[in-house]
Amino acid sequence: MSSSSSFRFAMGCLLVTIAPWTTYADTFVLKTGARVHGEWLNESDRTAMFYRVTTEHGVQLQLDRSQVAEVIRESASQIRYNRLAPTVADTADDHWKIAEWCKANDLPEQREQHLLRVIDLDPQHVAARRALGYSEIGGQWVKKEEHLLRKGYVRYQGKWRLQQEIDLAEQRRDQELAKKDWYVKLSRWRSQLSGDRQQAALENIRQVRDPLAIEAVGRMLQAERDRRMRLVYVEVLGRIPGDQASVAMIELALSDRDEEVYYACLDELQRRSTPPLVRQFVLALKSHDNGRVNRAAIALGSLGDQSAIPPLIEALVTQHNEVLPGSDMITTTFASGGTANQTGGTYTSGPSSPQVITHSATNHEVLKTLVKLSGISFGFDQNAWRNWYSLLQRRTQSPDTTTRRID
Repeated sequence: MSSSSSFRFAMGCLLVTIAPWTTYADTFVLKTGARVHGEWLNESDRTAMFYRVTTEHGVQLQLDRSQVAEVIRESASQIRYNRLAPTVADTADDHWKIAEWCKANDLPEQREQHLLRVIDLDPQHVAARRALGYSEIGGQWVKKEEHLLRKGYVRYQGKWRLQQEIDLAEQRRDQELAKKDWYVKLSRWRSQLSGDRQQAALENIRQVRDPLAIEAVGRMLQAERDRRMRLVYVEVLGRIPGDQASVAMIELALSDRDEEVYYACLDELQRRSTPPLVRQFVLALKSHDNGRVNRAAIALGSLGDQSAIPPLIEALVTQHNEVLPGSDMITTTFASGGTANQTGGTYTSGPSSPQVITHSATNHEVLKTLVKLSGISFGFDQNAWRNWYSLLQRRTQSPDTTTRRID
């Protein structure tokens, strides 16, 4: 019988004889380096001063615990593999077969060794290549890790990422940590305002200029009950450079109920570049909240940018939806009167669904701002305002604008 046939026969026998339960053989590594293979008989007796062992040849031994450096337990699969491996023919086909057997019997390390031998013997063995994690790219077998490394990817937090992505992730992490640190600092300084360090704490708050502190300042302002400190936080936002601080103050101006905070925000915003602010307040003119619409109009008036006139015209009269909740029952009462046959009474119907009612709102602050920017007034007549602005645009674009004026 050939070696290949012997291997297949042995494999068949092993697959049949492996029991559904697991038995163990143990390897006792002595401090001298010698190894004894067998079954540990007194494992449950942890107080015993020696190991009772039956070797694989049936010989019983007693090993003093002081002589044993390590006990290694092996499963039935490992034992069978140890007996089987020496019989494997050094061919790609036989190494592939035992690799598959190792896979089925949960021996990953041994499987990898046989797979590596397969591709040594047959470099184009597709199944072995794929089992080892190779992919065929551009006619070459390469591992995913090698391919990604060549492309500039780096293993980062369990994923493959480009260095630029890692840098951005680290930057975001650092920014988040800095934001949290600013909130801790501001909270500590705020708590010191009632103590001996009041002046120093207040000065520390006023000196904040880091854009990464914007979120923390906003949180402190929202939680603050003292109006004087709320105005200090607005002052701090006004001195932080960049558009993020402007956006924070715009939202604060549109939503905060305190009018002093609102006008303090407008004062700070007027010191900044106008066009980006105008765009943000123009967007607020489309809000479903009349309060935001009118506040945006006041802000646009204070900024004095006439490019806001068209959206202000459209915001003179706005439509708003109001949802009326439904009811379980509707009762209608009829009063008596009219003809002799008409009598009073009630009528009850079944449940009703919620109703949406649309109503118009005239926005007086919008009108005031239009008058301020244009110098004229057509009241809430949107068509008149549109016609006026259209005529103004035509005359502005005409070459002899210096001799014309709008009445």
